[in-house]
Amino acid sequence: MNDLEYLASKYLVDDDGAEEPAPKSAPAPKAAPADIPMSAKRPVKREAIPLSSQEEQPKASQRHEQPRKTTQRAPQQKRTSQQRAQQRARQNVPQREPDYPDYEPQPRARAKKKPNYVGRFFLCFFTLILMIIITVFSACLVISYGPSPTIRNILVLSAKQASATKWVPGLFLSDAAIQEIIDASNSVNTDVVTVDDIATDSDDDEWADAIDGMKLIFRQEPNFKAYVLLIKDPSRVKLGISSENFAGATAGMRIFEIADKYNCIAAINGGEFADPGGQGTGAQPIGITYSDGKCVWGSSTSGTFIGFDKDNKLVCVEGMSTAKGTELGIRDGCCFMYKNVIIERDGDNVKLNYADDNLGIAQKTAIGQRADGTVIMIVTDGRSAESVGATRNDMIDLMVEYGAVTAGSLDGGSSSMLYYRNYYDAYKIDKDGLEEYNQMGLVNRYKAFTKPRRIPTYFIVMPGEES
Repeated sequence: MNDLEYLASKYLVDDDGAEEPAPKSAPAPKAAPADIPMSAKRPVKREAIPLSSQEEQPKASQRHEQPRKTTQRAPQQKRTSQQRAQQRARQNVPQREPDYPDYEPQPRARAKKKPNYVGRFFLCFFTLILMIIITVFSACLVISYGPSPTIRNILVLSAKQASATKWVPGLFLSDAAIQEIIDASNSVNTDVVTVDDIATDSDDDEWADAIDGMKLIFRQEPNFKAYVLLIKDPSRVKLGISSENFAGATAGMRIFEIADKYNCIAAINGGEFADPGGQGTGAQPIGITYSDGKCVWGSSTSGTFIGFDKDNKLVCVEGMSTAKGTELGIRDGCCFMYKNVIIERDGDNVKLNYADDNLGIAQKTAIGQRADGTVIMIVTDGRSAESVGATRNDMIDLMVEYGAVTAGSLDGGSSSMLYYRNYYDAYKIDKDGLEEYNQMGLVNRYKAFTKPRRIPTYFIVMPGEES
């Protein structure tokens, strides 16, 4: 379009020659950009908008009020157990078998949780221990307050005889009740017989099979095992001591050590010693002590003294002092608590000091003498299934059976020991079948959980002429 055509289109002429403006509804078309000459194209100058003006300009989000469409995730619903079971069932659907015939579908392996065997073991172990404690405690309560006082007294006295368990009765009974049981056990009912009624004189037939003037006899009683050692010559029996200076001693000796010290043939445990909680070292004896004619410890005692005088007679009395020892001519002896003279001679009579209420059972040791001088040593096993233990009355009956007219009880429990050097050879016993301490010369079975105890005094048997 040229300039003429543009003007003609702008001003229209009608038939009357009057000019009419072009209708507004039909504006003149704009020239195409290609028709505009290059000289007409001018660059548009854009003015920079100051920063303050830009800040005043509305933002695009404000100009267009249409909100942005956002997608929100629907809250995940908690699956029910039925839905979880259905999902597991879908997961366990076997795979489709392929078209080849040799295919064998493999089951889907599921990871197995390794069992905690250690945890299970300790759980079972501690549960068992707890059940045992509850059972034992309940049984002790039933025994302590149940209908049988005899069983209660047996258990209380048995526990009081061992140093390590003296505290146990106090868990269930009052001190007054325990003392009442002990006082009743000390009540003695004495049987009096004549010497001729129980005396057993030694003859040649009895000692025909003796070895070195001694006889070792094994006894199996209904409730205990007993070991009886008969020594024909009482002058061979002496008191061995663990130290010549008890004041400075720190520990006693074991029975094997005392045997080596004196080179003795046999030995049994002797008197009392301090033993707190069953942990005593046996450093010093309790009560007056004589060895080889000398008073080596203490000056007096009100308890039971058991020993030999210079005429080789067994002396068992309540109470001893140095003055009385000199009067009686004591050469060897020791003490053990109170009222432990179980058989005593009074002229032609013999008193058997039974104690029917002394029902405590344990290992026991006793020493006695016949009228002809033969010494009787008895040790019993205890606190085991095959040998529960002996009572005071049991020891009296054994002593009477072997003819004792004088006898006294020595320390018992874990202190009870009988040593006889090489007895397994003398009596043809298979040594390989014996326990460790029996192979070392211990005759009775030692049932403590430790080595044989260290104690300060032993009655020992020295070698005879045949040795």
